Amino acid sequence: MKALVYLFVIAMFLFAGCAKDEMFDEKSNNLELKKAKVPIPMKAEFCMTNAPYPGCTNPMCNMIPVIGAPDFFPIKAFPAYGLISGHATHMGEVITEKSYGIKTSCIYKDFDTPDNPMDDELWMESHGRISADNGDSYAFTHPAESPMKIKLNLFYSNIPILPFTGEVIMSDGTGKFEGVSGLVIMEGQTDLQAQTTCWRGEGTMTYKK
Repeated sequence: MKALVYLFVIAMFLFAGCAKDEMFDEKSNNLELKKAKVPIPMKAEFCMTNAPYPGCTNPMCNMIPVIGAPDFFPIKAFPAYGLISGHATHMGEVITEKSYGIKTSCIYKDFDTPDNPMDDELWMESHGRISADNGDSYAFTHPAESPMKIKLNLFYSNIPILPFTGEVIMSDGTGKFEGVSGLVIMEGQTDLQAQTTCWRGEGTMTYKK
């Protein structure tokens, strides 16, 4: 019986050593990739909850109008500001109070299918900043050339959820993200009742320094 206990203890030590080695190898690999200035894989899962725009005294600055929306489209504006929670590779849990998104424009895109408005989309431009649990951060943008594209098909089924896809460009990093650039492909949905937007992203980060 003692022999079995000793064997079990030895096996546990070996397992712990292997797990530690794997963690060390992953961290070392990322450090080597950073030094080599080659793309480093990353993933993220975030949710943004609508919130009042800081310092806003006019209710209108809390909303972004939907430009070009037809008369039958019931949403005329979206909240302009939100706080972001969640986690990402190389970041851990983010600091929600210092992670935010700001919508700068929303354009209704009519794809010349009057008999089927479900083919239309909303193109949203925005920017913001994500702060890691240690305070290091980077900026992100959905620029005009790669906006967040919101599909309308579920909306017209009387379901207040809008699915979307888009690209996030990372830049202007601080701390361990200094010199970072990158591109993340994201997919998620906006829940109009809960006033939240959640998404998953996957892409790469590259360091200039």
